[in-house]
Amino acid sequence: MTFAGSIQLPNSDDDSEPGLLSRLGGAAAAVRAEVFGEPPKLCYACRLMDYSSEYGLADKAYSAAKCLGAPQVYPSYGDDMQAAVLRTYGKVWPDSYARWQGDATHASDFITVRFSQQRSIGVKDRAPGFLQRVSVYETYNPGCCVRILALEVTEDTSTEDRERGHVRWKEGRWHELWSGPPQSDDAENLQRSAHGEGTLFSPPMAATTFLTDTIRLEFDCRQSDYYYEVDAIAGLFSFAAAPPDLGALSLAEEDEEDEEDALTRTESELGRAAAAFALLGPDEMACILAMLSVPERLCFRRVNKDARVAVDMSFRLTELWRTIDLQPFCLAVTDDAEMARQLAAFTEETEVLSLAWCSRLCSSEGWSSLLASSALRSLNLACTNVSDASLAAMDCPSLESLVLHRAPLVTDAGIAALLADGKHAKLKSLNLYSTRLTHESLRVIGGCLAETLEDLNLGACTLGRPRAGGPQAWERVLEPLHACSHLKRLDLWRVGLNPSSIARLAEACTELEELDIGWCISNSNSGIDGAVEALATHCPNLRKLFLTSIRTATDAGISAFTRRPGPCKLQSLDILGASITEDALNELLGKCPDLKFLDVSFCNNVTEESVATWRAEYEMLDVKSSYTKRN
Repeated sequence: MTFAGSIQLPNSDDDSEPGLLSRLGGAAAAVRAEVFGEPPKLCYACRLMDYSSEYGLADKAYSAAKCLGAPQVYPSYGDDMQAAVLRTYGKVWPDSYARWQGDATHASDFITVRFSQQRSIGVKDRAPGFLQRVSVYETYNPGCCVRILALEVTEDTSTEDRERGHVRWKEGRWHELWSGPPQSDDAENLQRSAHGEGTLFSPPMAATTFLTDTIRLEFDCRQSDYYYEVDAIAGLFSFAAAPPDLGALSLAEEDEEDEEDALTRTESELGRAAAAFALLGPDEMACILAMLSVPERLCFRRVNKDARVAVDMSFRLTELWRTIDLQPFCLAVTDDAEMARQLAAFTEETEVLSLAWCSRLCSSEGWSSLLASSALRSLNLACTNVSDASLAAMDCPSLESLVLHRAPLVTDAGIAALLADGKHAKLKSLNLYSTRLTHESLRVIGGCLAETLEDLNLGACTLGRPRAGGPQAWERVLEPLHACSHLKRLDLWRVGLNPSSIARLAEACTELEELDIGWCISNSNSGIDGAVEALATHCPNLRKLFLTSIRTATDAGISAFTRRPGPCKLQSLDILGASITEDALNELLGKCPDLKFLDVSFCNNVTEESVATWRAEYEMLDVKSSYTKRN
């Protein structure tokens, strides 16, 4: 008897259903579940484990947590605050946002979620199963998912725990279930979107042979025309006693290699090539090594014992190690002191180091040696568990760019230690997006980096007001940055501010070129027009201004750009939800020949007819006009 043309079942005198199944072991349980009435269970993500960015905050509108639970928007299509939305999108953002995100060849964002048989959001009781399918409910600008991974778990319950009724699980490696290019321009997706229909993205994948309850979705939103929105994430699980025999029950092709395999799989292959490689000189070896990833290079050196001297000569070539990027291997890189020690031996001249998304490291002493390089100029620790102690131990006198984007363990104490005694005084770019910092860190930054700081990202930081308090406290929130006279790019997205604090900043930081104050001014707070007028008056080089969701912004402020002598240099303007009229925008468009991006979504004073006219008349202008459509 053969299933799917691939598994031969043993012959038996007893071919009755119970007799047959009892002899098939683990495969039998899966066959019973699929064939004899125990169907797999559809579970929705119930717990948010991690994410790289979100348009909302906490569990409020547009936050990452909105992907939990059953669909609220699907099958409808449109911009909806009940969906999870990532921070960036498209081709305009990378122009100014790339320095925060890192290598543009990687996925730009990720979300990690956990499932449970119970449907309650936030449930912590774990009940892993065998995952057969993943479905992503995409309700706005679909096609951004590029990778799906699952975390293997095994039961690790002691006898004592079992007697108490407790079950413990041990987390293992991540396995890639599917990967592919973004499909933002997919014809079927575009057709569904045009008809107001959401997309159920469920790529082909083989069922897992390991238990899991946690998956990770990675996204590339750089090709998306606007914000990408996910309404829900579902997993189809079998909770049978054992996994199916995939060789028998699946016609899927052989699984692709996952990240952890990338760190070890090359040993046998490279070992077989050792004899031939020993005949090459250092220059030829260097050419080959340059084509290998960092983990593959270390593996190459370990297995190539016959040519170790020549390999080490090649390894010490500066160009090989000038840039080290471990983000593609982030889920496999751990606090492995031995790997860090090997790297440290060859990275004295490393200038660019990315450990972005490597959440399993930065807590051991082994990796601290890489954070104390005299040559290091750029360090990316986005979405890692880097601690205040690690920042205090850093000693990189040449460091110019530091990314601590969503580093949850960093506090004011870590920033103070990082910049203490004149350390890292050459920093020009500092990304503190969504960290737990207060106004005290602003005071330290303004005092230590006044002469060098050019880029500062404080997006989603709840800074609070100065300790001094008083009725004018909110006006002085940004006062420490007034000393940073060379500040060119500042992201204050969703930072609670008073309009007068923006006006005072404009007077002090006249070299500003990019400013994002989206969602940071209360709509009950007047005075934003005065702040915008101050920016137009005192910041002649301003190229990007985001006033997202500031509904009190009117013509009075934006018209200041048209009254200023000479051409306006604005290239990107976001006035989503503002009360600005078409007349003011027409005047602005005539004054800003370099304007490439204009977001007028949810602007009640702007009609779709005007949007269509602008798109036709200004070929180089990308006009965004989002909407909410519910079936």
